[in-house]
Amino acid sequence: MRLPNGLLPLFYPRVRARVITPFLLAIILIAGVGVFTVTRLVAGSLQERINNQLIDSANAASSAVVDTETQMLATLRAMVFTQGVASAITASDTEQLDTLLRPLLANAALDDFNLYLPDGSGLLRLRRVARPDTPGLTYDPVPPLDVRSWSGAMRVVRPAADQLGDKFADLLTLPEGMTLFISAPVIDENHSVVGGISVGLRTSRLAEQVGAQSLSSVAFLDQDGHVIGSTFRSVDDALLVLDPADTTAILDSVVATSPTIEKTLADIPYQLLYAPLKLRSQPVGLLLVGLPTNYVVERVSVSRDLTALIFSALFVVVALVGMVVARTIVNPVSRLAETARAIMNGDMTRRVGLKLPDELGDLSQSFDHMTDELVKRNREVEQLYVIQREIAAQREAVLANIRDAVVVQNLRGEVELSNQAAQQLMNYAVHSDDEHNLQTLLAQAQSDAPPETVEMANQFFRVVAAPVRKPDGEVLGRVTVLNDITAMVQAERLKDELILQMSHELRTPLAALRGNIDLIRMLEQNSLSPRAAGFFQKSVDYLGSLERLINEVIDVSSMLAGRFELHIAPMDLVSVLQEAADEWQGRMAARELSFEISLPPGEMPIDGDCTRLREVFDHILRNACSYTLPGGEVHLQMTRDDDGFYVDVEDTGVGIYPEEIERVFERMYRGTAADAGPTDSRGMGLGLYLSKHIVELHGGTIHITSEPEVGTSVHMQFHAGCREGE
Repeated sequence: MRLPNGLLPLFYPRVRARVITPFLLAIILIAGVGVFTVTRLVAGSLQERINNQLIDSANAASSAVVDTETQMLATLRAMVFTQGVASAITASDTEQLDTLLRPLLANAALDDFNLYLPDGSGLLRLRRVARPDTPGLTYDPVPPLDVRSWSGAMRVVRPAADQLGDKFADLLTLPEGMTLFISAPVIDENHSVVGGISVGLRTSRLAEQVGAQSLSSVAFLDQDGHVIGSTFRSVDDALLVLDPADTTAILDSVVATSPTIEKTLADIPYQLLYAPLKLRSQPVGLLLVGLPTNYVVERVSVSRDLTALIFSALFVVVALVGMVVARTIVNPVSRLAETARAIMNGDMTRRVGLKLPDELGDLSQSFDHMTDELVKRNREVEQLYVIQREIAAQREAVLANIRDAVVVQNLRGEVELSNQAAQQLMNYAVHSDDEHNLQTLLAQAQSDAPPETVEMANQFFRVVAAPVRKPDGEVLGRVTVLNDITAMVQAERLKDELILQMSHELRTPLAALRGNIDLIRMLEQNSLSPRAAGFFQKSVDYLGSLERLINEVIDVSSMLAGRFELHIAPMDLVSVLQEAADEWQGRMAARELSFEISLPPGEMPIDGDCTRLREVFDHILRNACSYTLPGGEVHLQMTRDDDGFYVDVEDTGVGIYPEEIERVFERMYRGTAADAGPTDSRGMGLGLYLSKHIVELHGGTIHITSEPEVGTSVHMQFHAGCREGE
């Protein structure tokens, strides 16, 4: 099969390109594979390192929590075993208790101290405060806390020891912030519990201590997934919150640490890892450890750039070598080609004359020898003439067997040559009054004009004309080909008829389905949950959209089949517009659009199909609603003058590009605005096509003006019609 001249350079390039291109493609492939391989190796190594570091940080953080708990327990033991504490509690001597216990509290650098009686009522509380003018730690006495609602503290004074001892922990929300309290009983010399001591550390400080020891960002989450302490810099706590179900699932599945998770927090990529947060060896929440991975991306980028630079230099070197080698091959071939073209054009004196010790030199000498032999055989041209006549006869035989009608005319329009199919059409034209007879087509056919489809002799033909030129470009006439496309046209009509029948058949099950859904919702409306009712409503909405699409397909198929009809009757255009506007008012509000309606008072009588015009206005308002982003505006306005009524729909939507304005009324055309971000643009591109036909069947006009990112305006004009009796 011979390729057209326009495609020949694409599929069969010149020798220079065929020689150089493989070198370039090979180097590009090697460079790409090398950059990809090196980048993956570097990224994998760095990722493995950060995963190991994250696990080490999680272990260090867990150890830091245990160390802090151990330190708080040691402080509690020192307090409860301090001589004189039990007798001071019995005597309610708060000054003596302050003197005995404040130094221990300051040495431990804890945030809160609360001493209470066996009934849970508070006796003494010291709270750490920060004063810039006072060096060291400062504790102020504040009203003591009643611990009767603390489960851990009350177990201390009952007493209720377990296998872990007689000290218990509480995690409480105070005005100063979430605080971890550990409580221990105070026992007198009679082994009776005379009170309890609770020492507290705010979870925010605990997170800072743990983060400093683990060299990473940490956060504490309670069993509901809420953040109770965090050292993530510039990261909102809301980004770290988990659903209670997710928190429970992690607590149930994680023994030591969870798999690493990639997540972007405040535009910074992090590798995150979860571990159980335990107090007294019991999980009370989750410990979140995170490391930023910016440097991984930076290292990969640097490695990729360096590798790309190395392979680019290699590409340049090899390309230069390839071009030098190619020149030693291409230049002799080019000289051979130039000599061949000169001889082909009649210059028999040209020779290649290459003296090379390779195959190209042998080819050059052989070509020159062949040319000499050709010159010697000029006297045999007469024999070539006979051969030419035989070839001409063969061409005529081929032309006679072409099924398409082929007619060759001279510059005066006279038929010089035609095949059997064309002669049959000419005979039909002589005995027929068909307006598209062959003589008319031949006279009107223009060279290089777009193909024209005509019907003649109960057949459909695609008419193409082209000039007949001599080698020097002189035009001798034109050839006209009538390609029989009857089967294609019939198939197209059969397809349209099939679509129309299928669409009609779809209406029955669609109507039954919609009725069943409405019946179920009516019968079961009291037992349906709000979620189920929402599903039913969505189903009804989707069925409505499907019904609209099917109706559009039926209308378009009816138009193409010539069966589309209008039921013209006197009607009020204002009422139709008002009904359409009322229906779309709620939909506009649902999309957060401002919908302004300006209709004239009174009636605007015209003769038209009320149902079809309502469909037109629905199509136009649907497009305005669909292609206008939330917060935009839609304006519906109707005016009149002596020439008729004018309906304008304007929006501030995404707009239409100028090159698409002429195509928006085409069947099945959907412009680039259908992909313009978060629009609600579902459809098959039939709405404007139907609207234009319906408006024009009413004797009106419709056109669109638009500007991208500004908005679109649809303008319709209708002629006024009077009712009977007016």
